[in-house]
Amino acid sequence: MARTLKIERIEQLFDSKLKGQICWPGPSINSNLQLLSLALSAGGNEQNMEPGWDLLKKLAKSGNIGRVAATETDFINSISTGETTVAFWNMSPWKKVSTNFPIKVLTRVPDEKGMKAFMYQDGWVVLKTSKQKKAAKDYLNFFISPENNEAFNQMLGQGTTNRKSKPSGFAENIAFKGTIPSSASKRRSSRCCKRILSPA
Repeated sequence: MARTLKIERIEQLFDSKLKGQICWPGPSINSNLQLLSLALSAGGNEQNMEPGWDLLKKLAKSGNIGRVAATETDFINSISTGETTVAFWNMSPWKKVSTNFPIKVLTRVPDEKGMKAFMYQDGWVVLKTSKQKKAAKDYLNFFISPENNEAFNQMLGQGTTNRKSKPSGFAENIAFKGTIPSSASKRRSSRCCKRILSPA
């Protein structure tokens, strides 16, 4: 909710009621998934981002972007002070903001292709030259055990990696609700943490 406007479609970001109210992430933030969100809404996709660029130009010209945030601190301060009221950001900063203000996470908006959760991953690396390969792998497997993965992601408000972990609290906004085909399940790496981004 942006003060007097309930947002349910990407096209509503151009409403004059949002003048200066949007906090937009810089292109290096969120792997620029915010641009993909615009592209999907306008009929584009990962291979066709031009519709997204066109919408972003239109959004910039509208005057509705009040802050281009370069860091999570920029985003949290802008939303928390009321400088802006609408943003696209990952879940951890939104969880922080939600401790003081009511928010609505727009990740499951029917018939709006641009308002969905996006998935990306944080990779773990064990150097080939490491003399502690077994200890490193043991630690990683300990880290993504069901109970540890659940506790870690509950703290961050992120989606869980381990299928035996239960998303809770803020992570319910982005938790996967479907079923994973057995063939895909077998291909999942046990040493990769997945986190999800969402527009809000």
